[in-house]
Amino acid sequence: MKLKDDNSVLNFGDTSFRRKSYLLEYRSLLNILRDHMKTHAHWKKDVESQKYYYESVLDRTNLFERNETSDDKLAKRGRTLTNSLVKTGLITESRKITNIGENWLNQSVLPNDKFEKVFGLNTDNLVFYRQWLKFKLFDKKGKYFFSPFIFTLRFLSKYKDVPINDFLTILHSITPLYTQEEINNIVNEYQRVIDGELIFDKFADLYLDQININDIRKDVDSVLSEKTIVLDKFNKIFKNGKSQNSAGPKYLKFVNDLISFKNDPSENTLSKLLNSSKIDKIRKAFGFGKIPFNISSRRDYDYKKFQNDNASNYLLNNDNFLIYVQFKKSKRFDLVKEYGDMTRRLLSLTGLIQFEGGLVNCPFKEVFSELFNQKPIDCIGISDYKFYEQNNNSPFFNDISTIQILNLENDFVDKLMLTVSKRFDINDISLLPRKFEADKDKRFINLIRKKFDRDTVISILNNIKCRNDTEVKKEVTDSTDVPTIFEYILGISWYYLSNGNINVRKSLNLTLDGDLLPLSHAAGNQGDIELEYPDKKVLLEATLMDSSTQKRGELEPVIRHTTNLAVENSCPVQSIFFANEIDNNVSNIFRAMSYVQLHHSRKNYRSVSGINIFSFTIEELSKMISKNITDKKILKTINDNFKKNPRFIYSNWRDTVVKGIFL
Repeated sequence: MKLKDDNSVLNFGDTSFRRKSYLLEYRSLLNILRDHMKTHAHWKKDVESQKYYYESVLDRTNLFERNETSDDKLAKRGRTLTNSLVKTGLITESRKITNIGENWLNQSVLPNDKFEKVFGLNTDNLVFYRQWLKFKLFDKKGKYFFSPFIFTLRFLSKYKDVPINDFLTILHSITPLYTQEEINNIVNEYQRVIDGELIFDKFADLYLDQININDIRKDVDSVLSEKTIVLDKFNKIFKNGKSQNSAGPKYLKFVNDLISFKNDPSENTLSKLLNSSKIDKIRKAFGFGKIPFNISSRRDYDYKKFQNDNASNYLLNNDNFLIYVQFKKSKRFDLVKEYGDMTRRLLSLTGLIQFEGGLVNCPFKEVFSELFNQKPIDCIGISDYKFYEQNNNSPFFNDISTIQILNLENDFVDKLMLTVSKRFDINDISLLPRKFEADKDKRFINLIRKKFDRDTVISILNNIKCRNDTEVKKEVTDSTDVPTIFEYILGISWYYLSNGNINVRKSLNLTLDGDLLPLSHAAGNQGDIELEYPDKKVLLEATLMDSSTQKRGELEPVIRHTTNLAVENSCPVQSIFFANEIDNNVSNIFRAMSYVQLHHSRKNYRSVSGINIFSFTIEELSKMISKNITDKKILKTINDNFKKNPRFIYSNWRDTVVKGIFL
């Protein structure tokens, strides 16, 4: 990514494409773009191609409504939709799918290397971890760069429980023109904030804004003391990035009105000041998103009462330098508000960064701590933007792993992992991934106990059943869709049905974020949840399709997943299908499959003699949880019915099993 000017800031995504469920939508947009580029050779300056792509998105997804009508506006939407994908390196500026983009869609991404194995990431997490690791923020000339994700890993390898506002403010304040020494100071001196020696605002003044108080005070006092403030001089101090031309005059008018009121308080000067202060840009720049003063609507309210109500307000202090101080603090606040949520969501795709409880952490702190201790990896450097982001052979566009990205030697990685292992009293480095997997399991159990107790799970299931999607996302996460959340909650439901004896986290075929919340159903031919029992495997499949569409949308996939799993395993396989309502034909056909020879979908020479699939409603699942029904009883009751000799299948056969479970 190259900054447009010196006042621009880091933007992992694109402000014209603000989303909540980035992973789902990136994959969807990329798939559509791949199909589009097969029939459209050009993109740049091709309004027809850009328009047609956006129309394809409208036709194939429900991401947007058709509001635009003109070709130019449709084409613009096609461009802005894909700008964010360009920044990820999954496509080029000409909208060609890159090597890593193709491999992600095809689920053929390079496997974890020996450094990455300790993280236990799935394909989706791995792709975004690698791409952010390669992501470079270039200055406007395309020469100097800053690596924000490398900085993130280095910063979080030193600190834990960092307030999210501190972290995001720091990350978005650094530019490619910083020196490595200045980066080192930021990392090291933040310890003073941790120790309580500095408040964060003071830390930001010293190490982010790089303010020399004496020099900047001279400049501010010089400009603001002039009888007629010169806009060009004013703009050099009160900066607003890409909106300077439109914002600068508004800032200047507000400051002029403010100084006029302070020099000559009256009803007239107060009226002008209050009118200026209500402008949106002024709220953001001087009032932390609000009108920067306490104001009353009383009829007898006058300038004297106003002064009393705002006696401690920085802006009304006799020292005009405090106007600038307020401006810097408010702009920092606005910076986090503008870009913070997007940055948090996009970093979450890696599965390596936690944002739980408003605090930022890396669960692999020890690994990165040793890495940065043993190898100097700079966050700042010199490179060629054109080579890095406009060259199809660039490492940014290709599927390479951490060892190649960071230029690590295999021997170095072995020694690094040995050092990390010794931190945990582990002598065999092959056991280190197990240690981190066990940590994830503990975190997942703690998450269930803290956020998803039995009553909460039942409440969520009821909201899923009624399609109260807004409530569902409030209770779980807004970073994915409700069908994915249903799979996730189904897994947690089984945790309770099994009395915690089954490792549900490892059974979920979902992509999780760093907080172990769902992001997406993992692409591929697997079922939704594959539970490992000592003597059997249990496959759980979830759908929110209504009964009229289940036969078309779910019948074949569930049979295929169950058949493949049964063929691939020597132990018995039981599938259970969960839906809001059960179509009788679907349930009966599932039952009939126990009497049919079925072949593996990819290895047709291998087959199984019958499969076992049973169906439950969401309401029945909720009832099983509330009544503390166990998985053993559920599975035994189902299997006792399936052991009976073949007979004609009537539509009420399922009722007998369900009644038996609740006896």
